[in-house]
Amino acid sequence: MITMIKAINLGDNSEKAVTIEEIGNLELSGLWLELVDPSPEELKAVSEKAQIPTCFLRLPEIDGFVDLRLETGFSIITFVVLKDIAATKEVYPIVMAFSKNYLITVTKKEAQAIINIAKERMSKTKIDPPAQVTY
Repeated sequence: MITMIKAINLGDNSEKAVTIEEIGNLELSGLWLELVDPSPEELKAVSEKAQIPTCFLRLPEIDGFVDLRLETGFSIITFVVLKDIAATKEVYPIVMAFSKNYLITVTKKEAQAIINIAKERMSKTKIDPPAQVTY
């Protein structure tokens, strides 16, 4: 399985692919980590760096699962998006973990279009705080 982790700088909206080894050296402040179809090892590396339990970042296996967790220092929102609602009614989960300093999204590749829309809406002239990107 080919997986992908992107680090998006919320200051200049630049993005680059990062490896598991590079995650430990990243400064999370002002950063959006985008995980697409992550492996257990990638989830563990991001979990350790962000100090968020891995179970909170894992995509749910139950269709239609929605959750909101408010923890000290971070919050987690799990929701679903519908793809091609008229024809297939396929449902794909998205997990968003955020604090005042960083944003982490976990998706399946099928839901990538929704994340790309959020990226397009980010301001190109100012720093977007993680809470603003989440909104």
